[in-house]
Amino acid sequence: AVTFVYSGGCIRLKTADAKKLYRNVKPGTPVLVYEKGLTEVTDNISFRFKGPEVSAKQFLAADLKNNFVFTELGYSKPAAVYSLTKLATALVAFERIPFRTKILVTAESLLETSVPRLKAGERFRVLDLLYPLLLENSNQAASVLASFFEPENFIKLMNDRLKAIGASQTFFSDPVGQG
Repeated sequence: AVTFVYSGGCIRLKTADAKKLYRNVKPGTPVLVYEKGLTEVTDNISFRFKGPEVSAKQFLAADLKNNFVFTELGYSKPAAVYSLTKLATALVAFERIPFRTKILVTAESLLETSVPRLKAGERFRVLDLLYPLLLENSNQAASVLASFFEPENFIKLMNDRLKAIGASQTFFSDPVGQG
């Protein structure tokens, strides 16, 4: 007689992994299991991720490793890139300027803002400028970081970085997101 070993649809886990999963996943959470190289679903099962209510007009939540989109809304439509500009500014500063480097705030690098945080003559570490840049969306911090390379050179670095990651339909004209 031939004996077949199968799980009957179960997922085999080590005990420690099963305990971690049990502690961290609530009942009713959908579980998607991918087979390496799986390119299409061959049955008629449809997966729909029930995510949190989002007020954004456009978004994309995806698992890039498995090329799976959990949920989206209008993500392929052109949109203003204000926050994306700040992320690109942070990325270029992160990759090109050592964190402990102190940058002098000059009068030319300061932009007018409703809540001024920086003053001409002060010096800030790159790490200390990333906080207001990313958490407060600070135009002043973006401008001061860009001044390290001269704004035109910094913008070129931002656009070169976009090309490197395949963002072919995006272009930055300033490090702040105003132009």
